[in-house]
Formats: sequence, structure tokens, C-alpha cells
Amino acid sequence: MKYVALLRGINVGGNSRVEMRRLKEVCESLGWQDVRTYINSGNVIFAHDPVPPAALAVELAREIDSAFGFAVNVLVKTSDELHDAIAAAPDLWTNGPDMKCDVVFVWDGITPDEELEALKPRAGIDDVRTTVGAIIWKVDRVNATRSGLLRMMGTPLYKQVTVRNINTVRKLGELIDAEEK
Repeated sequence: MKYVALLRGINVGGNSRVEMRRLKEVCESLGWQDVRTYINSGNVIFAHDPVPPAALAVELAREIDSAFGFAVNVLVKTSDELHDAIAAAPDLWTNGPDMKCDVVFVWDGITPDEELEALKPRAGIDDVRTTVGAIIWKVDRVNATRSGLLRMMGTPLYKQVTVRNINTVRKLGELIDAEEK
């Protein structure tokens, strides 16, 4: 079965530095198969026998702490869960010069609807879709500083999510699809 591990808050501003080559080695030491990392923000695609994603996240977080000497929050999604998030975003939603589109992946125990209730997207500015375990949030760049998504930073909920732009999420989906063929 294919999975994607999403590491939260690594390689940002020189803090919590995790080299992707070494991260791949850590994953392989756990017996994970077909391990591939994508960009420096902590995205790992891998194959594993079917097990609960949360168990894989705990396993990887423990090994990262041991290998790198600091704790990292890890969220693991199945290929199907990743593809559900991709499908929830209209094809025209991109991350580019005119538009910002992010996928906010929420930790187990938090529902996207609970997250939205706390964040209160702004009418006429934010366009939001949800799927199991994720919020897809689009705003025109001209309105980005007025977006309700900015309210999330600094809240307790912010520590229970990891965010990727839609272009990255779509690329992860493409990489998984290419490996499954």
C-alpha cells in the first residue's frame, strides 16, 4: 500500500534541519519500501503493508527524534486520502502569481469542520472546501493578507495541522501514481 508522510515545521528558517537523503535512510531503516522524498519540506512517499497511518507516523516521529535529536510532528496519509484532497480542489485552483491555494492537513482527532469553525473563512475573500482530514483553502493573491487562513497561525489548532500548497500536493499524487504503475 502507498502512503505519504508529511513532516511539520522542518527546514524553516534554518531550524529543525532534516536532510532528505538522511530522512530517506531513516525511513528505509524502518523497513519501508520504495521510499522517495519530494522537496525539502518533508514529504516522503513510501510503500508499506496495510497498517493504520497513525502507527506509521508515531514510528517515524520516534526515529526522527533518535536520528536528528529533535522532535518532529509527522502525519501519514494513505494514497487514497491524498487523492481525496486533490479531488476536492477544483482543477483551476493553483498556487501561482494570482492565486494562493493550500491544503491544510489536520491531525487525527480534529475534523476539518471543527478547524473551519475556529478559523472563520471570510466571505468574498476565502473559498474553502473540505474532505476527510483536509481543508483546501483558496484566496486570490490580492486578498491574501485579508484571508481568514492567517488567523490560524499562533492558535492551538495551528500545531495540529501541516500545510502544503496545492501544487505540491498534486505533485505528490502524480509521484504516487507513477510508482503504482
